[in-house]
Amino acid sequence: MPKPLHNSTQIIRPEFLGKLTPLHQNRHAMLAVVAVLFLLAFAYFRLEEMPRERETPVLLCLVVGQFATIIWLLLTQHRCQRIQSKASNERFTTVLEALNACISVVGGDEMLFANQLYRRWFGSQSHGHLRLIAEARTNAANIGVAASAEIYLSDINRWLEVRTLGLTWVGSRQVQMVIATDISARRTAKSEGQVAQATSRLITMGEMALSVAHELNQPLTAINNYCNGMVSRIKNQQIDPAELLNTLEKTARQAHRAGQIIHHIRSFVKRSEHHRTASGVGSLVSEAVELAEIELRRRNVKLVQSVANGLPNLRVDPILIEQVLLNLIKNAAESIDSAQRPEAQRTIELSVALAEVNHKPVIKFRVIDSGGGMVPEVMARMYETSTKTDGMGMGLRLCRSIVESHTGQMTAANIYNDELVAGCCFTFWIPARLPADPA
Repeated sequence: MPKPLHNSTQIIRPEFLGKLTPLHQNRHAMLAVVAVLFLLAFAYFRLEEMPRERETPVLLCLVVGQFATIIWLLLTQHRCQRIQSKASNERFTTVLEALNACISVVGGDEMLFANQLYRRWFGSQSHGHLRLIAEARTNAANIGVAASAEIYLSDINRWLEVRTLGLTWVGSRQVQMVIATDISARRTAKSEGQVAQATSRLITMGEMALSVAHELNQPLTAINNYCNGMVSRIKNQQIDPAELLNTLEKTARQAHRAGQIIHHIRSFVKRSEHHRTASGVGSLVSEAVELAEIELRRRNVKLVQSVANGLPNLRVDPILIEQVLLNLIKNAAESIDSAQRPEAQRTIELSVALAEVNHKPVIKFRVIDSGGGMVPEVMARMYETSTKTDGMGMGLRLCRSIVESHTGQMTAANIYNDELVAGCCFTFWIPARLPADPA
């Protein structure tokens, strides 16, 4: 049967035992020593003047006085030592009682100490101490050996970090100390962070559902046009096998393109990197520009490209990076069209060059338009879920997520002509894969 703790403050730190107060620090003891020395000196001089028969009683009185003084000094010293030890012990216990941690010390089955938090959770017996050790499986019984673990106790609804330590107690007794710290807030914050990440992922997926529909619209529209054209010409008997084969090949390419868009964006949602390959920058740009041509012609916008020669490959998912470029080009064309720029100013500049960020080589993509720019309120919220009703392209939030998933970064800034906004510049970079880098 575990022995209960009768008095929680009856804890004595071993280093407090046997610690005597120095004599020169005790004022009463010093006065007593001075008095004894004075009496001895006085008696010595008086003995020479006394008759022989009176020397013995006087000497006896001096000896008795000396013994009494020594006993009084010892008692005073012991009393001072006890007072000091008690005061130090009380200060130490007060600190342990105030700690925001559950602390207990057990020797065998006997509870030697339990602070206020332990008594609040487990009472005054050692079963709580033993339960913490059993739950955490950290039975550090050897002197100086420490162990720790995190556990959850359903009855008190708390996560605890349990640390055990074997130590030497009063009288060289081997005991075990357990310190249990409440880490529920930390675990809750961690769990909430995971929920927030999952929620953010769901929001991104919802945005994808809206935006991918538009991205698929182009290949599906092309497929529909090819099929309608073939049906019409077959009905009119105006098509030969070679033309039919060519049209079917174009239809197959557009269908394949639509499947790639769905497949690669789904892989992005799963954070898969299986489709990342060494991709040439030139091919990424040409594919994106080819897909954007329909939109550029519709809005009467000219695209000027400037791609540096000899750029290293990028280890990316090409479909996703092409979609980012396509979205930025489309947004730039829409901005120019909305600003109703004259034909001479309806130009988008696309530049790609090698740059350096944090002393590391990167490939920097820059899309500059001559539209109306963004007001500060829109600039501050541009990475939030798109609220556009026409579903133009992927949202900027998703574009940024794709770039950051490739360990890159995306920024935006207005372009000014004096104090007037003359356009907007979107920039993103992706780490370069130099020839010397491992595959």
